[in-house]
Amino acid sequence: MPLAVDLSRNQLSGTLSSLEAGLGDAPPFHLQLLNLSGNAFTGTLPPSWLRDDAWPIIHYIDVSKNDLEGPINIPSRRAKRQFSL
Repeated sequence: MPLAVDLSRNQLSGTLSSLEAGLGDAPPFHLQLLNLSGNAFTGTLPPSWLRDDAWPIIHYIDVSKNDLEGPINIPSRRAKRQFSL
């Protein structure tokens, strides 16, 4: 089971919501790091990605260098998760 997934700079496009929808009822992720930087994702960051139960053990999500827009709620300092925007 992978602990890190690096899909950076792969010319991926679409919305992160469609990526989330494509996962359907997949079991909880066991990732610690998810790197989606340097692609062409558009839209907004799905609100569910900020929930503590979304990915129970993930520590770092990088969505920088995409075409994302809109406000997001940054997790509190006590949160276990870091975002690179």
